[in-house]
Amino acid sequence: MGMLDSLLGNPSQRQEYQDFANRYQQGPPQEGYTDQEVAQRYQQVAPNLSPQEYQAAAEQAYARMSPQERLQFAQYVQQQAQQQGYSGFATGASAEQYQDPNYLAQVTSQLHQQQPGLLAGLLGSAGGGNPMVKAALAGIAAIAVSRALSGGLGGGGAATGQGYKIANLASGKLLADPQGSRDSGTKIVQWDDDGGAEQRWELEGGRHGGVLLRNAASGKVLANPHGSQSDGTEMIQWDAEGGPEQEWSLEPGGRGVRLRNLASRKLLANPQGSRDNGTVIIQWQDDGGPEQEWLFEPPLQPGR
Repeated sequence: MGMLDSLLGNPSQRQEYQDFANRYQQGPPQEGYTDQEVAQRYQQVAPNLSPQEYQAAAEQAYARMSPQERLQFAQYVQQQAQQQGYSGFATGASAEQYQDPNYLAQVTSQLHQQQPGLLAGLLGSAGGGNPMVKAALAGIAAIAVSRALSGGLGGGGAATGQGYKIANLASGKLLADPQGSRDSGTKIVQWDDDGGAEQRWELEGGRHGGVLLRNAASGKVLANPHGSQSDGTEMIQWDAEGGPEQEWSLEPGGRGVRLRNLASRKLLANPQGSRDNGTVIIQWQDDGGPEQEWLFEPPLQPGR
């Protein structure tokens, strides 16, 4: 995210972008801001992204939209592109391809590289009031900003090849697979640092634009069972299956990193900031507390 660093270098401007990214993460992707604000943020952020960064942010943004919403967005973009004399947008693509976040991210990234002003202009008079355009462009800008602020690990990519200890900011205890269990469905807890592999996690890029947290002892990944939308759902480990319930976006918090589940949009949390070993880790709606922030050791490295 090197090119984006200069945009976020001013502390007051950085806070404005953080606020925008938080609003995107906390509500429906088409709500919480005006068309004008979305257009402004997108126009400022998108030119500062490499093709790879743009595509990764777009894929994660589209994953938040329903298949029907992705189809509506793609059809609208294609119509506008043709009206403006550009016929190269996903020529011959099927409805099923349009509904695939990965494919849609690829073709819109290509469009952005070839016709950078086209997408930016969709929230003008022609696209004003189109909620799908608003959701897509807000997502690309907000997710790119979140990835930059959290060190570039908010989206897909290769495994880091490094194990991390992940400590809860409220309790200081580590995210752990109890006794290094190899069973799917084992509930994930917090525990004092004992130096074991069951307290180390590897980060891998997921297919929906988030990261997988894979336990070094069991080889299984941190998951929200069945993609539950309920506050208080206890988190488990499970074989990697490729669903969004097993992926997390990494967002900057006050002092640590917030881990947001892609299926539920809720945060990984230590209930009530418990200091007890064995407390089962849950998901909960944003409340801004230290029990929803996590410290990585070694610290996450800034993106380049």
